[in-house]
Amino acid sequence: MNIPHLIQRDIADINVLLGRGRLRSAIKLMHALIEQMASLSMPECTEINNRSHYESFLDRFVFPYLPTRDYDAADLYASRCGFIHSSRWIGQGPAAVSCQNIKWDFRFEGTPHAFGAICYDEDDCKSSISADLNLFWSALKQGIGSFFSNPPLPEPTIQDRLEWQADFIPIIVVPHSPTKGAR
Repeated sequence: MNIPHLIQRDIADINVLLGRGRLRSAIKLMHALIEQMASLSMPECTEINNRSHYESFLDRFVFPYLPTRDYDAADLYASRCGFIHSSRWIGQGPAAVSCQNIKWDFRFEGTPHAFGAICYDEDDCKSSISADLNLFWSALKQGIGSFFSNPPLPEPTIQDRLEWQADFIPIIVVPHSPTKGAR
């Protein structure tokens, strides 16, 4: 099974964001892409995606390509909570207990030894676990490729779920501007 256009488009968008240095936006979209892949990989007869599906997708498809790391699927889910729900590293309310501050390290293109990090302040960076954004992104893309090259579910089930996901993609309507001189 080929990687569907819906997924390819998100991968391309993340590449553009990374290339333009829009790292926070790229990480948010990565978390959304993991959610999307988790919903595709849910067991049959399952209709609601949850934390266990998110973590299972990472463990089964992404982490085999990232064997050495200082974090696990629960840490990434916690990072997702902070990013998606509050646009902060650390979650709020009942989820705050499980939210993890992850320092995302990254390499600047063409300079393998020049690292930066995304944190709110120095204390956050000192107390957080580190994740190499470049290595994680590479492993995520490999995991997505692995999922579609050897689907864990019947292809019609995945196709149905993709069609359902496509129904929820917003359509952006750009109003046509009148030509000059039109009344």
